[in-house]
Amino acid sequence: MTRKTARTMPPRVYLSIAEARAHREVVLDQIRALLAVKQITAPDLIQELGLTRNTAHAHLAYLDELGEAHKTGKRDAQHRYLWAAGRAPLEPGEELEPEEVEPVRITTVQACQVGMRRDPLVAALFGPARGAAS
Repeated sequence: MTRKTARTMPPRVYLSIAEARAHREVVLDQIRALLAVKQITAPDLIQELGLTRNTAHAHLAYLDELGEAHKTGKRDAQHRYLWAAGRAPLEPGEELEPEEVEPVRITTVQACQVGMRRDPLVAALFGPARGAAS
């Protein structure tokens, strides 16, 4: 009787923040290079670069957000979406619109104590609360 072995995972490597960012950029450059050559599915990308599923999908989503990669409407024989380099083509009648940015409004109001009596020691040090009956 043979015993099934558990799937072995590579040892976990802990990187500093700077090392992790540098590694991420290297992996993103590898993904960009692969997409520049051909369209590829996420599982093929995982196998090619040795990434985890979550990492690969996170990188593809990040490149999609930047407009450097997009999911095509095409699928391969296993019905997996193909990813291609560049921004997704516009639908007929669709136009790129500049994003409208609302100005940030910061409202400041004077603080006042409402609904509770001020502690006697605090009142002795700082005086009675403004705007409230002591």
